[in-house]
Amino acid sequence: MQTLVERPDLAGQIAAAGNSDIYPNYIAEIQPGFGVVETTIYIYNIGIQEFSAPRPPNHPHLLIRRCPPEKACTVHSTEIGWELVGRISNPFRQIEYDQNNNRRVMMTDGYVEATRMLNPSNPGTNQDYDAPTALNENGNLNAFGVFWSKHHPPLREELEAARRRMANTYDAKLRKMDDAAADSDPTLVRQMADRTAHAACEYFGQVRPWHPNFNAKNDLAGKSECPNCGEMIRAGAPFHALGAAVCVLDWRKAVEAGVKQIDDVPPARRWWTEDGDAAESPRRGRRPS
Repeated sequence: MQTLVERPDLAGQIAAAGNSDIYPNYIAEIQPGFGVVETTIYIYNIGIQEFSAPRPPNHPHLLIRRCPPEKACTVHSTEIGWELVGRISNPFRQIEYDQNNNRRVMMTDGYVEATRMLNPSNPGTNQDYDAPTALNENGNLNAFGVFWSKHHPPLREELEAARRRMANTYDAKLRKMDDAAADSDPTLVRQMADRTAHAACEYFGQVRPWHPNFNAKNDLAGKSECPNCGEMIRAGAPFHALGAAVCVLDWRKAVEAGVKQIDDVPPARRWWTEDGDAAESPRRGRRPS
């Protein structure tokens, strides 16, 4: 007597093979008679930031390369450099699977797809749209100089619009960091300085205590970070201005220069003794030497 053994795995393979003969893999596809003209959508980046921003299910490994530093747009740029970082087609072939796990390709609006690649919260195709939320913080790549275009090379007005969006983003970031620096400990502010904050300094060519290394027009040669406040100062400076105050590193030299009074010197930083033969107190009329 022969024993019957069920093989659902083989049955599934046979059924799939039969279906492939009857049904095409692409339920929807572009045909010459459909009147659909396939076009290319180009994606550009004018900024110095690179983005790894997965957009599942259609783009699980989306990588936006940065514009090379020698071409990247800054506030000083007379010409806006750009880098072609990707392209998709319109219509966009979106792969889906039905309840039987059969693959089908749906034709969707490529311009909507390109917009959602760069800003998932955008409900349309206007690249100026921005609705920052905690769930989408830094998720709008349009705000950082990335954009899509029908044209290659991109149009001048498209580059200007991308530059405007990026400048607004970086200006808001620097304002936020400056407000924090006015009220917070310098160490905390350094911890707050993310890649957007550093890119903002690069774009505007600005000096900040939390961004000492940058390619800007400001010459930092011979300067170092103050151990007290974090400002970039002349190396070896005994004191320096800090807003309306004075940050002192060498109290003796600050008193000798007249920027501080002898009574201002903290006890731990005094270089004289009030009694004994070690040195005469400055209060007794002798100039410190």
